[in-house]
Amino acid sequence: MRILLGIMMLGVTGITYAQTPKQPFTITISTPKPEVKSGDPVYINVVMTNTSNHDVDCGSSWSNAVDRNYLYNVVDENGQTVPKIKRKYPQIGESVDSFPCIIKPGETSRPTGGMLSILYNLHRTGKYAIQVSRPVWGDDQRPGTVGAVQNDQPEVKSNTITITVLPVDSNPSADKPPPAQLSITVESEQVPKGSPINLQMTLTNISGVPLEIHTASGKPDGGHAEDYSGIHVDNSAGVALRRMDGYQVERSYGSQVRMPHAVISRRPVVLAPSDSFHDFAVLTRLFDLNEPGTYTIYVLEEVRLDRSSPQPQRIAIRSNTIHITVTD
Repeated sequence: MRILLGIMMLGVTGITYAQTPKQPFTITISTPKPEVKSGDPVYINVVMTNTSNHDVDCGSSWSNAVDRNYLYNVVDENGQTVPKIKRKYPQIGESVDSFPCIIKPGETSRPTGGMLSILYNLHRTGKYAIQVSRPVWGDDQRPGTVGAVQNDQPEVKSNTITITVLPVDSNPSADKPPPAQLSITVESEQVPKGSPINLQMTLTNISGVPLEIHTASGKPDGGHAEDYSGIHVDNSAGVALRRMDGYQVERSYGSQVRMPHAVISRRPVVLAPSDSFHDFAVLTRLFDLNEPGTYTIYVLEEVRLDRSSPQPQRIAIRSNTIHITVTD
């Protein structure tokens, strides 16, 4: 009986080993700001390192400033999983920009990740533990990988980081002088109802190193910043307005929904120290500003530091705040 039990244990051990291949890569995450104020964007950087003896796929699929090739897990300080923000139109698929990537043995990928606060509501103060994972894609002929068509791919998990969300009136210890200054202006602070409102933006590099931003490629009708700047508009009651750009789509059973504006292409812009980049947006194409009253407007723009680093810092630059009064 003991001999038989020993043989059975050896068999089980062998099976377990065969189902646990060596992970072909590691995932490391970090954040440029471990402490943020409530309402500020939360960014994470994600890099992969190839620890195998074969090529590894590190492709990214970006949608709404987040690489969707990773799975994100956010847990609050009570151990509860933070739910994702519910989309207004979940029945509409999100537009995705995919970028192929391969890293050879020993290489590290360029950072991805993005703005985690796009996916999760992190306005409540407290500590949040964040971890990401990624399926192991490959083929059956390479050790440590599995076929991409299977539904039970093993996952590689990252390290865990902690981000602390502080009250709005606090002063996070990680605050440093911003590397850039963002200024927004309008031609007039009083506008008749129905008139177009052009928002001019100027981003100036006030650091001593080059900065990188992204903007939409040129379009005949202009409005580049409409795609790549986080424009925020509150009405007189302090309620944030929803963007209305896009177009109506009729579904097969007759109802109509609004398809959000899809970004076709983008281009990087590198700002040398002291250089400025000018952009604009037509606010009345993005928001319904026909209701008379005073609107409060500010803009968030992401810049990247140290582009040569495998983990460049992403920093959100907040503009000045302006007020526009729409009159009858």
